[in-house]
Amino acid sequence: MMLFPSITEILPKTGAAGIALWVAISYLGTGPEVAARIAHFDHAPTCKAHHVQLVQAAAQAEMQALTPPSAETDMALNYAESIFGNELITEFGKIGGWGGAWNDTMRQYRERQRQVQEEYAKAKAAIEANTRRKLANSDGFCGCVADAAIDDSRNDWALYAGSLGLFSSSKIENFGPAMFQPENLAKCAGMVKEKA
Repeated sequence: MMLFPSITEILPKTGAAGIALWVAISYLGTGPEVAARIAHFDHAPTCKAHHVQLVQAAAQAEMQALTPPSAETDMALNYAESIFGNELITEFGKIGGWGGAWNDTMRQYRERQRQVQEEYAKAKAAIEANTRRKLANSDGFCGCVADAAIDDSRNDWALYAGSLGLFSSSKIENFGPAMFQPENLAKCAGMVKEKA
């Protein structure tokens, strides 16, 4: 004698199969689809704004890490050239034999200063181009963050879709902030740092 009847005694086999099919469709199809649509329509603008903030903060940190060419070095070279570059000193240097060495040294310093300025300009342009590329990839980043959040709450979305919206959990109610949890951002960090 069984204390509790089996599910097939209470529910016909076709009813159990129908419920199993409904659960499977909700879990595999309608739940993720409803979540993706809600993420797209309700949370995409916030995500894009957050992405812009992340990209701009990363670009600002990269720019601050650059060492700009020193204006003081340039002023010192100009001053030294103004003193030692005049005709009297140049002629005196020719007599003393150090005029050519002085001119060579100044040319080397000027060339190095020009190289430093070019390297700085190239690095700055690369950061700006990378930032533009990252900002153009906002949709990809937001899709990745939304997918990560949906994966974390897949059961809740299946229940939400399967109950035709009657069941709603805290994960669904707080879906927007859940998209920006550190673990979800970490999953999509490559889109901010490398790809984006």
